[in-house]
Amino acid sequence: MRELRGFIPALKTEELALLEQSIRQEGVRDALLVWKNDANEQLLIDGYNRYRLIGKLQAEGLSVKYSIKALDFSSRDAVKDWMIINQLGRRNLTAEQRSYLRGLRYQREKEHHGGERKSSDQNDHMKTSIRLAEEYKGG
Repeated sequence: MRELRGFIPALKTEELALLEQSIRQEGVRDALLVWKNDANEQLLIDGYNRYRLIGKLQAEGLSVKYSIKALDFSSRDAVKDWMIINQLGRRNLTAEQRSYLRGLRYQREKEHHGGERKSSDQNDHMKTSIRLAEEYKGG
């Protein structure tokens, strides 16, 4: 789980406090997202901060209702790719966190392109860096 947790930037103290306040007042609005791996374990892939706060509030004796939604992925790598893209869609990222995640996505996508490329026409496929630059233009 720690390996996947590393793909989620930490919330600032103020953001975590606001999330806790929201959960205390309204409950957990969004489902915790999990992936069931080949060993039939459910691994948390989205909702780490909510999960931590649920535990804290339950330890205080509060009953916290929440839901869990399972997502289907073909591999751990597919999960990691989804997590990066999902995090990049969040509004609360700092410029540094956004830059880090973009770089991580770039590195992961470059790794997926291994193999012999001499026979491929580079005009048929945009280079990863150019494609991602276009995707994140202005962001």
